[in-house]
Amino acid sequence: MNILTKTSPKGDELVATWNPAKVAEGDPEALAAVAEAERIFEELRTGKNPQKIAYTPFAIDDPVTRNGHQIDKFEPMAGEISMRHPIAGG
Repeated sequence: MNILTKTSPKGDELVATWNPAKVAEGDPEALAAVAEAERIFEELRTGKNPQKIAYTPFAIDDPVTRNGHQIDKFEPMAGEISMRHPIAGG
């Protein structure tokens, strides 16, 4: 099961899940789930969400170390996509 998370005041929040094997099989429910995950990804990435915050997306490469790389487009085969809240400086 692949997941989309975002940072929140409570820590990482699960916002969407999808099954890539069922997506590859063309399962209608899985296709709807991945489409919904992509919609949420775009809302968070562009700041078109209720918080009006543009999150930075990362594909997590190693779930143990939490190492990953920044992405610009939704990657449905990524095991986890983490949407990070921007860090305010000053």
